[in-house]
Amino acid sequence: VRALLLNGATNLSPGQYGTGSAREIPAAWPNSVEGWGRLNLSESVQLSGAQIWLRDVSGGIDSGASVDYPLEVTSGSPRLRVTLAWTDFPATPLADKALVDDLDLEVIAPDGSVIWGNSSADLISACRVEGADRCNTSESVEVAATQLGTYILRVTGASVPRGPQPFAIAAIVAGGSVTPPPPPVYTNFVYLPLLGR
Repeated sequence: VRALLLNGATNLSPGQYGTGSAREIPAAWPNSVEGWGRLNLSESVQLSGAQIWLRDVSGGIDSGASVDYPLEVTSGSPRLRVTLAWTDFPATPLADKALVDDLDLEVIAPDGSVIWGNSSADLISACRVEGADRCNTSESVEVAATQLGTYILRVTGASVPRGPQPFAIAAIVAGGSVTPPPPPVYTNFVYLPLLGR
């Protein structure tokens, strides 16, 4: 549910004062001012007709393991949003860093370019290590003017001492069409058993 809600959140940038010197909210999404933005249930469950792709991986992932999910964009110039979310184990008291199990999201475009989760976010330098986010339990990627072809959504267990770590990954494709991967792919309705879980 968290992956779906964050993935459909409305970015409030630049804020009420515009893009000048009084700008409140950075252009990066997510960012340290608004996080992922304002909850937008209609976008999160795509009542507007875009496709939602979702995986709830209760079996989890271990350190060093990766799992790839291909998503074929077949027409249009859609907006692709992908969000990875997991519930971390509690850190020990007085730990330097609260994150215990660290997962990474990468979106590999058809041309081979790699976009890391939260790569556009204005993270503090301690959280960004070689492109990867080392502080958050939610990571997102937004790609506008999407290239046609196969996108690889990759989840990697960067450091999972308490694994296997369950996770969920959600994608929304708006303004174009995709070749659906194996079920479950949800279009134009709310999957109530999942939301009630």
